Amino acid sequence: MTRLDVLRLRAFGVLIALCLAVVGVVSWLAVPLLPAIGVAVATAAFVLNGFGTRAITACHGCGKDLRHLDSGTHGLMCPDCGTVCQFPIEADEPDQHA
Repeated sequence: MTRLDVLRLRAFGVLIALCLAVVGVVSWLAVPLLPAIGVAVATAAFVLNGFGTRAITACHGCGKDLRHLDSGTHGLMCPDCGTVCQFPIEADEPDQHA
């Protein structure tokens, strides 16, 4: 399993746990359903945003930090595992092809 697959599985687990927590809170404490769903959606947005920001700068295969490498035409190639990661990382200099 690659690092990206583990992140996806972890995010899915967080969403399932959040859904079960909403059902438990609504049934046990008699909290109204709509505010509980609103809080759950906001929590899911913050948690999944945190997962996404970690995935942007790391290799999808091994998890090595790739911020110091320059992006090529097809993305970045990890020097450790050889995985080509196709996400744009902003370089210090502007794009010469634009």
